[in-house]
Amino acid sequence: MSTGWGSLRLLSFDELHRRLVAGDSLAADEFRRRYAPFIKMLAAREMGPNLRRQADPSDIAQSVLRVFLESSSRRAFPDDGTLRAWLRRVAGNKIARLARRATGPRHARFQSLPESPEDLADRRSLSPPELAVHAERIDRLKRALDLLPEVERTCIRLRDFEGREFPAIAGALQRPSPGAARQIYRRALTRLRRTLEDPGPDSKSGAAGGP
Repeated sequence: MSTGWGSLRLLSFDELHRRLVAGDSLAADEFRRRYAPFIKMLAAREMGPNLRRQADPSDIAQSVLRVFLESSSRRAFPDDGTLRAWLRRVAGNKIARLARRATGPRHARFQSLPESPEDLADRRSLSPPELAVHAERIDRLKRALDLLPEVERTCIRLRDFEGREFPAIAGALQRPSPGAARQIYRRALTRLRRTLEDPGPDSKSGAAGGP
C-alpha cells in the first residue's frame, strides 16, 4: 500500500531513497520538496544579473533535480550530506556552462561593452568638457582591459560586469578552487591598475590595434 504524503515527510533519508529507487512517484515528489530550496539558494548565490536574464535559479534547481531523479537508481547516496555535496557539484557545473555561454567568444573584447542606463543618465548631466573627460576615461579603461591576458580579462568580466562569485568563476575558468580564481582576479586588478597609472608604449600600440 502506498504511503501518504504527510507520512513521507517523516521518513528517514535511507527509507525515502529506497522508495525512490523502487519507483515510488510520491517519494520523488518528496525529494523535490526537500532539496529544491537548497539548490535554488545555491544558484541564487552564484548567478549574477546577466545570468539571471538567461535562467532563473528555479530553472537550475529543476534541472539538477531532474538529473538526480534520472540517475538515482544508478547512484549510491549513503546519506543526506553526500547527496547535498553531489547536488552542489552538479548545480555548479550547470552554472559554469551557462557562464561560459554568457561570456561569448573566447576572444571577446571590451571595446563594444554597452554603457549602463546609470552611465547614460550621468552623461546627460555633464557639460561638454566633462563629457569629453568621461568618454576618455571610459575608453582608456576599455583599452586597458583589452591588454589583459585572456583568462584575467574573462575573470574581470565575470566578477565585475556579471557579479559572479568566485566558486562559479572557478568553474567557468576551469580552475581547481575559488581561491585560484581569486588569485587570478587580484593579479588582473594589479596589472590593470599599473596600466591605468602608466599606459606606456604597449597601451598605445594596443589602442591602435597592435603593431
